[in-house]
Amino acid sequence: FFRIPASAACNMSDPPEATVKGSEVPPELQCFKCKDKPMEYETSSCRHRLFCKACAMKMATGGKCRVCGEMYGDLRRIS
Repeated sequence: FFRIPASAACNMSDPPEATVKGSEVPPELQCFKCKDKPMEYETSSCRHRLFCKACAMKMATGGKCRVCGEMYGDLRRIS
């Protein structure tokens, strides 16, 4: 059997990232467009995480990745 260190164990009382709202979202997980909600969608080509659901629906037809500059044709939900 393997033992998991106490520091690595997940805390079930912490809310999942997707349910965190507003300014409680850490900057590295915030949507690149609205800077408010957590990122839930990535580009299909370079796979950079960029947008929350609301912003992804506005950018779904494609565009330029805000991280690397590569053009993308669509977005996919992060699982």
